[in-house]
Amino acid sequence: MAVFMTGSGLGDVITVRCCALATQECHDLAPTQLWDGSVKALLPASTAADIMEVSVNTPIGTSATLLVNSPAVDWMWTDSWASGALNPDGGRLRLVGKALSFSPHAQHAIDCAPLTSASTPPSILPKVTLLAHVGSALLDLDVTLASCYQIEAVVPAGANLTDGLYTIAINNGLPSAAQGIPVASVEVRASAAPTWSPAVFRVGANGNLTHCLTLAASTAGGATVLVPPGVYSMPADEQLLLGVGVQLVGETTDAAAVLLHWDSNTQPIVAISGGVPASAWAVRNLTVLVTSFIANGVHLNGCSGCELTNAVVNVTLPPTMLPPPQNPLYISNAACWKVTDAILVHAGNCSASWPHNTGYFISNATDGLFSGNTVLCGCQGHSTDASQRLIFEGNTVLSLGLDSQGDGFSSFRGALRDIYVGRNVDVGNPAATKRWESMTFDGPGGAYFGFASGDSAPDGSAVGVSLGNGYAPQFPLEAGQLLAIMEGPGLGQFRTVFAVTTLAPGRLVLQLDRPLSTPAVAAASVVSVVQYKGGFTFEGNSWRNGTTVQLFGTAADVVFAGNEFDSVEAALLGWGLTYQGGWQPCYRLLNDANTLRCSGDISSMTSNSSQPAPPIPFAGPFNHAHVHRRNVLQGASDVRVEGYSWDVLVDGNAFSAAVCAGSDTPVGPGSVLVEPGTTQQILVI
Repeated sequence: MAVFMTGSGLGDVITVRCCALATQECHDLAPTQLWDGSVKALLPASTAADIMEVSVNTPIGTSATLLVNSPAVDWMWTDSWASGALNPDGGRLRLVGKALSFSPHAQHAIDCAPLTSASTPPSILPKVTLLAHVGSALLDLDVTLASCYQIEAVVPAGANLTDGLYTIAINNGLPSAAQGIPVASVEVRASAAPTWSPAVFRVGANGNLTHCLTLAASTAGGATVLVPPGVYSMPADEQLLLGVGVQLVGETTDAAAVLLHWDSNTQPIVAISGGVPASAWAVRNLTVLVTSFIANGVHLNGCSGCELTNAVVNVTLPPTMLPPPQNPLYISNAACWKVTDAILVHAGNCSASWPHNTGYFISNATDGLFSGNTVLCGCQGHSTDASQRLIFEGNTVLSLGLDSQGDGFSSFRGALRDIYVGRNVDVGNPAATKRWESMTFDGPGGAYFGFASGDSAPDGSAVGVSLGNGYAPQFPLEAGQLLAIMEGPGLGQFRTVFAVTTLAPGRLVLQLDRPLSTPAVAAASVVSVVQYKGGFTFEGNSWRNGTTVQLFGTAADVVFAGNEFDSVEAALLGWGLTYQGGWQPCYRLLNDANTLRCSGDISSMTSNSSQPAPPIPFAGPFNHAHVHRRNVLQGASDVRVEGYSWDVLVDGNAFSAAVCAGSDTPVGPGSVLVEPGTTQQILVI
């Protein structure tokens, strides 16, 4: 077990002090590895799991104290019709962060809990409490799912909380957290609870489908349109536009019993979408079948509170038909949406360009839940771009065609951050002739690369840049982008650009969401500004028969924990690089307790994709603060550290031989491989 701290001025550290809060037992640790930017020290194996105070002692004094293993929430999701608001009676809350749950049987300081559910004995689950703002205990929430990185909790039925602002406190199972530690605030708001009108119109009894939808849309508060079982042939180019509060619902829970069939379109229509921006509407318990020209099957377009539940959207065109099939599901500019227990089918001519050749495409969406769905991919897989606070869990993605799926998260249209991906199964087609990535990060270029200027704030709250002295290939500098210091004072830090102020042509100041702990220094700190992509947690997923799961280019604060890789060719890559004119860092990556069987390597790697020469001398890291720990590698898989990778910890990984498909002879075991030369400060335990 190791303590790994990054910062500045750490080259003179004498000792690292770690003290358990509950017992005040302290360890003064001699550094195992240190330089100005980081220090690593080994904890005794007997160190008990608790919240710890950590500080460093140098010749000029003792640093401020940091808390380790204290529960911390990075972002939250609620199931309401308003972002961040909690329903007072039965509302669901999802907290995503770090150190949120420890098993009472934890033996060591890093034994954070794997995924556990409500079937787990209550003594093993964390405790989540809502407190009134005066600080008194008010209500314990029902925890239904928990791990080190996320907690799902539910307001007990009948709680009937009053509207107002509440504090969330967590007891993560460690001794020092027994009384609950405040981690976040949440607003309880009764008006945010999803409510659907009791009014009902039945197709047949109240007219045809179009007429019933018109009646529902003209009803105050909306209405439900019930569709009896049967096959409904839709007129050519017929688009169903759902009004405010309208639900289109099959009369039985068997989605196959109600079939809406589009087979004669002459223009690229959307089969079902909303008719009024920023409104709630829903589709449930039916099948949308498209066998002719179409733009999308179902489009969650600018809605707020829209839902697709227990439905099938099948866009299957003949392989020779042009234009090729488009997305069965497209979600754009939607907020507080849910897609649950759906089946998405996409097949036909695969010549469409990304992202139109995918089973679904999500863009500029917020506060969404994509859960329990099955995606059958005849072309590529799925794609999510420029979105925030999304949960993908319990889904199955299957590649059926020979144009193997490529599933991606990108930032072409803006920042992509705060994403939880848990308990999904992704199965590739080993017979595919085109082998795209099983999962990849993607996104073009950047907005700036060069020195910080003299306009940088001494308190670290802002960084000045001069476009005349930097390389700005793709995007204008704007709020929401990621600023990273890639060399010089402040190396390894990254922040979100909060605002951009122009002082003169080409002379700008980037205001940051929070100050840098080590301010950027003019003509010494090398700054890269790129589209933001980070704040991801991948937990408990399974990738099979795949190509690679890779953080390609920009990635900030990403966790892979407890995932399984079976016959995945290149396995798990953290890949900082130059790409399409941008210098894209991969900073702060944790690969923890993953299992690789007959797969490729876990790698920290870098590359230069034929970029123009940088405008300044540059030899800093593209990868920084990577941790590969407690992974199980079966077969010939290695843990590799190469390229411009600095400050990497490789700790407690297990290697063994395995018999893999196509051979009766065991291969492996692998090992830890560190490339000499450009890598720096690599500690292997």
